[in-house]
Amino acid sequence: MAIDSDHTHAAEPELREKLGRLLNSQFLAALASEGEGQPYLNLVAFAVDGSLREIYFPTPRSTRKYANLSRNPRAALMVDNRTEMAADLSSGMAATALGRVEELGGEKLSEAGRLYLSRNSGVGDLLAQDDTALLSLKVERYICVLGVSRVVTLKME
Repeated sequence: MAIDSDHTHAAEPELREKLGRLLNSQFLAALASEGEGQPYLNLVAFAVDGSLREIYFPTPRSTRKYANLSRNPRAALMVDNRTEMAADLSSGMAATALGRVEELGGEKLSEAGRLYLSRNSGVGDLLAQDDTALLSLKVERYICVLGVSRVVTLKME
């Protein structure tokens, strides 16, 4: 992994640790896809693998989200730990993961499904439905915003 810094110089291990804490402390993310020439956003429950290179989320195959990602697998997923408190603006963190989405199958589906259920047991019924696909965002890079204006890009090489 490599760091490109837009406004700050952060050590990669420190940023990676902060990013891991953020991703493992939040349960919902905003997923951006594209359909019919327009951006489309969804809230998704997710789980991230230990390397931070893959983010898993389920969706029924009958959804617009699934159709959009089938036509164009490029996607962005944003996670933010801010609440509606003013103090969070300066101390919070947001990360946008950019990459390509693919549907999982075989052993990878089982492994990712177990990880997803360990974090999101309350929505486990969705994975059991025949029409549900478990998708993986293969992260190419993260754009991290620390506080209000510190922006750092972490490339997943």
